[in-house]
Amino acid sequence: MGRADDLEEYSGWFHYDSTTSLYGVPRSSIDHDLAELSGGAAVLAARARERLQESQPLQAMHLLDVALGADPANKDALSVKQDALRALLAASGGTNLSEVMWLRSEIAAVEARLA
Repeated sequence: MGRADDLEEYSGWFHYDSTTSLYGVPRSSIDHDLAELSGGAAVLAARARERLQESQPLQAMHLLDVALGADPANKDALSVKQDALRALLAASGGTNLSEVMWLRSEIAAVEARLA
């Protein structure tokens, strides 16, 4: 174990990956800025689709968090999120009940928003 791993074990909540983790302003507070700079939620959704096709559903989810943080009703982003969640569920193996239930719940929420 490295020094950062040891420190994280003692501090718990601080993951030593960003100074901003020390403060109460979440990364999501700049979703609109990121979406605007990248060309909008649809552009981020398209990039997320590419990541999903490259078997990188978690990277796709990061992009979708920004896209949907900026435009929660964006149908392109919701559709890709649904596919990414399904890919994560399929890859999960079904052994972790918490993971499976979370993913199923998120899929149902996206389906409801798309309906």
